[in-house]
Amino acid sequence: MDFKTLGPIGFGKKEGRGKIVQFCLKGGEKRILKKDCLGFLKDFTDRILCSLGPRAEDITAEDRDTIQEQRQRLAEAEKQQGEAEATAAEREKELQEMQNLR
Repeated sequence: MDFKTLGPIGFGKKEGRGKIVQFCLKGGEKRILKKDCLGFLKDFTDRILCSLGPRAEDITAEDRDTIQEQRQRLAEAEKQQGEAEATAAEREKELQEMQNLR
């Protein structure tokens, strides 16, 4: 969340006395919590949508994709390492045979 773009929030001094409000540029106050205080007003969430940043689901999906890519790269690297070790062992064996023939 980008708190700089959110704007000032505090306890109301006018209509919403004692309630948590968002202060407006012209000195007004806008409520941000529902009357039962069990969530934000839709109007408030719509106003601050750009301040919230990316959704948690989007971040999780992106992380999951990144992890999957890294696992695939790791598997490919391990496969290449195994092939390289097999080739090195084969070369070593051929060199040993050549030395035995000499």
